[in-house]
Amino acid sequence: MTVLIRLLMLFSLSISAFAQDFEKKMEGSFSLNTSDISPPTVNFSISWNEANGEIQGIYSDNYFVSSAEVSGSSLLQGKSFLVDFPIVTNGVRSIAIMAIGTGPGSVPLTLTLRDTFGNASSIHNVTAVMTGASIGEVEENVSCSVGFGDLTGYCGLYAGNINEISDNRALCYRVDSSATRLELAANMEMRMYLGYRDTIVGLPSHPLGSLPISPVTGEVSLTGRNCGELSGTRFPAGSCQTISLSGSFTELVGVKRFNGTYVISDDETEQSCTYSLTLDREVAY
Repeated sequence: MTVLIRLLMLFSLSISAFAQDFEKKMEGSFSLNTSDISPPTVNFSISWNEANGEIQGIYSDNYFVSSAEVSGSSLLQGKSFLVDFPIVTNGVRSIAIMAIGTGPGSVPLTLTLRDTFGNASSIHNVTAVMTGASIGEVEENVSCSVGFGDLTGYCGLYAGNINEISDNRALCYRVDSSATRLELAANMEMRMYLGYRDTIVGLPSHPLGSLPISPVTGEVSLTGRNCGELSGTRFPAGSCQTISLSGSFTELVGVKRFNGTYVISDDETEQSCTYSLTLDREVAY
C-alpha cells in the first residue's frame, strides 16, 4: 500500500511537471562501478524551480528511474539535491547530489548513491552542465557579471574557425572546427570541448584554468596542465602537457568574439601543436 501511494504521488508530480516550465536545468552522466566489461553509463537530468532558497523539481535518467521527485537547497557556494526514488531500483533508494557553483555552465558535482538503509553504495565525481533559463530557452544570465569585470556578459560557448599553424610530427589530430567549442563558464573557468553535437555533457575537454577575478580588459592568458591521455592527441600516455590559451574577447555590432592562439606542448617529446582561433559566441549562458 505504501509503495502504491508513493507511485500515485509521483504520477501526480509528473503530470504537474509537464504542465509547467522549470527555470533551471542540469544534465550530466556517470559510469557505474560494476564488474561488467562495459559498465553502464547513466545519463541524467534535473529540472527545477527555486523559491526562498528551496529547490523543488524532477529528476530522470536512462538507468534507474524515468521520473523522481527532487528537493534541495540553493546555497551561496552551490546547490544540494536529494533524489528520492519511488521504489528501490538496482539496489539504489536515493541519490544525494552536491553541485559546487551555481552555474550556468560547467559545474563539478558529487553524486552519492544510497541503498534502502541510507548507506552510500557508490560516490561519483563528475562535471555537469547547468543552465539558468527555462527549458528550451537560452538567455544571458546575470550570474556572468559578478567578478567578471570587463568580461561581464561574455559567458557561453564560442564556435568558428580553428586553423592549424604547426604540428611537425602529426601528434595532434586535425581539428574539426564545426565540432569544437571554447567555453567560458559562469565560474570563470575556460575549457576546449571536442566532438560537440548540441551539448557539451560527457564530452572530452582540455582544461585551461580560470580567469583572474574582475579583469580590467578583455585580454586572456591562461595555462592549464594535463598528465596522461589527452583527447585529440597522440602524445605518449605517461607524459604531461602544458595547454595555453592567449588572445582577447571583443564585441562588435552585438557579436561577442574571441581571437587568439591555442598551444599544446608535450613535456616528453618536446613537441607542440599550435592553432589560431576566431570564434563567435554561439550560446549565451
